Amino acid sequence: MAEQKKITFSRALLFLIIICILVIVGLAVKDMLVTPAERLQNAVVALNDKEYKKAERFFIVVAEQGDKEQQLTASYYLAQLYYKGAEGFVANAQKAALFYEKAAMAGLPEAQYQLALMYDTGDKIPENRTKALLWMNEAAKQGMPEALYSLGVWVERGYMGGGIPMDKVVALYEAAAVQDHKNAMTSLVSIYAMGEGSVAPDAEKMVYWKNRLEELNKKK
Repeated sequence: MAEQKKITFSRALLFLIIICILVIVGLAVKDMLVTPAERLQNAVVALNDKEYKKAERFFIVVAEQGDKEQQLTASYYLAQLYYKGAEGFVANAQKAALFYEKAAMAGLPEAQYQLALMYDTGDKIPENRTKALLWMNEAAKQGMPEALYSLGVWVERGYMGGGIPMDKVVALYEAAAVQDHKNAMTSLVSIYAMGEGSVAPDAEKMVYWKNRLEELNKKK
């Protein structure tokens, strides 16, 4: 009787092991059949549900296996997640910079801009003014208003070395201002009111940008 019970238990245990193996294999196969697009969607859902580790896992796979656009999107999400951190998810500036750079090299202006700021301030990564200027320039070339304005500020502060080309500063501010960047408008009002460097006072332009700024403030 004892021997029969032992055999029955062994068979039950073997059956349970086989079931577990089949489940694991089934999950693995199912995971292999999930497309990068579906995985990216699942990652965003997990992120919105505050399942950060799950989102991280999905984003990493897409960043490695998706097409160019999917890799770019996943890299930027990862960079934001590592940069900001979250409840129960520790921020990691080094990983953030790594994925920002991957997205920046793929041409995403938001990533280029954020990477430039990190290098400029030495935000938990080594400060590097050369890289900061390089990436801010790239973002500005794509017309990103925040990058245009920030680059204008950097040029005005003498980051480029040598004399300050105020005509370039004004051109950058105006490129941002036409996209309703308030700080750029404020800077233009100040420059045109008194004149600065090679830029002469211009009452007409000063009034124009002042009125644009006031109109914008009324809408908000």
